[in-house]
Amino acid sequence: MNLDPDSQRRVNPKVYSSVNRDLDRLFTSHLADLLEHTEPPWTPDSRGNPHPPQSVIGALVLKIYYSTSYDEIEARLKGMKELFCNTFDTDRIPTHSVIHRGMKKATTEFLRNLLEKTIQKVEEDRRTAIDSSGFTTKESSKWYDIRIGKENQKKKILETALARRRRFRTATGR
Repeated sequence: MNLDPDSQRRVNPKVYSSVNRDLDRLFTSHLADLLEHTEPPWTPDSRGNPHPPQSVIGALVLKIYYSTSYDEIEARLKGMKELFCNTFDTDRIPTHSVIHRGMKKATTEFLRNLLEKTIQKVEEDRRTAIDSSGFTTKESSKWYDIRIGKENQKKKILETALARRRRFRTATGR
């Protein structure tokens, strides 16, 4: 079996999880900004205590983005409740049944358009420039030793790549 060596590289789980959380925040904030200026496909019923359409549509787009079921998106939203509630200016998470009813009210074209615009905004913000700098330390990272497959004997300098997020216009001068 001939596998690409890069596909077998280990990734520090803390870094991977942090990057995913940051991407979730970025995606959710851009989605909320777009929904602020978009007319929702339905108006909430004045009876009872309905969920705001923006939060339900936000949950719908996140469901599509994560490719999850209604139950899974409800669980995921509960895990990021503070972020979701603050971003969509609501005090509660839509349940799986509310999200399902919202899917029946929203058109595929509306959701697809919103998802494409959100992804486009996220991609504009994800432009990065790499700067490689050396840092002196007393001991090297154990994770680095595991990743390269041997123990680093020198343990004086670690070279790390720092990513600085820059807008595309700044990097290209346009």
